[in-house]
Amino acid sequence: MVWPEPWHAGELVRLMPDRDLAAFAALGTGDPVETIRAGVRASMYAWCAMDREDPLCIGGVVPDGSLLGDVGWPWMVSQPALARHPKRLLRESRAQLAMIRRMYPVLTNFVSCDYPKSLRWLAWLGFEVGGEELVLGTRVRRVTL
Repeated sequence: MVWPEPWHAGELVRLMPDRDLAAFAALGTGDPVETIRAGVRASMYAWCAMDREDPLCIGGVVPDGSLLGDVGWPWMVSQPALARHPKRLLRESRAQLAMIRRMYPVLTNFVSCDYPKSLRWLAWLGFEVGGEELVLGTRVRRVTL
């Protein structure tokens, strides 16, 4: 794991499938590279998992902006090669979650219903997966820990 550098976002987007890139457009976030870079800048903690020279995923946790600061909004984007490393993903995700929980006792975000594997992984990590909602025209489920 390394701290994400600006070039990591460009490489990750280059390796992402069109379906994932379309998700950025559906949410109205604009350029995926700049969206990921902005996410890293806004995050109190961020990471990039690498496979040799290729980024597998980039993630972080953005504070909710309240004065108490006890709620974090975790996020992660990945490319298909991450699926070739399931044991590493499970091991590293537990470690990253432990680090994040020391900063933010409450974690929440929305995950598109189009990503059932992501929802199962988050449930495995202990997140409560809520019912389906419509946010910005996208079917999502709130995840909370």
